[in-house]
Amino acid sequence: MKPTGLRGKVPDAEKDRLFMRFVWKLVLFAVYLLVMSYVLFFFEREASQVARYNLHPFAEIMRYVHYARKIGSTRVLLNLLGNVIMFVPCGFFLPALFNGRKRHPFVAVFACCLFSVVIETCQFVTHLGSCDVDDVILNTLGGTLGYILYVVYRFFRYGGVGDGEKEKKGTQ
Repeated sequence: MKPTGLRGKVPDAEKDRLFMRFVWKLVLFAVYLLVMSYVLFFFEREASQVARYNLHPFAEIMRYVHYARKIGSTRVLLNLLGNVIMFVPCGFFLPALFNGRKRHPFVAVFACCLFSVVIETCQFVTHLGSCDVDDVILNTLGGTLGYILYVVYRFFRYGGVGDGEKEKKGTQ
């Protein structure tokens, strides 16, 4: 018998239910990735002749804050909060898709950071958007907030028992 991740024997109906829940999480995560890819690389984007980049941490964040009145608060919020909010689902979905050690906060935050670095590298190579270390910082912050929301969700959903122990006990 294959290990199920649940203690004891699990009825087939319960296995099917858990599998379908996993499939729905995976589908939602895939839709999130597709929408994010579209927004980052295709929505109102034109390739520039030269690669634009910023490798100085907090330089663009400070520039946006400093010139907020000149460039408009809407643009500042769209850029700064947009980079944070865009990665909240990533921080939420990653631990929801995996069990055990893969749910550790370091793993989720590191995965969000790595994913952001991949996106920024693609923007640098394709000249679509700009490669900005501040985006990595803001995206990682968003992923961290997503992970925190996931932990809060699990706390209220399963009564504060870590890693789904209550959920596992309820299925035996």
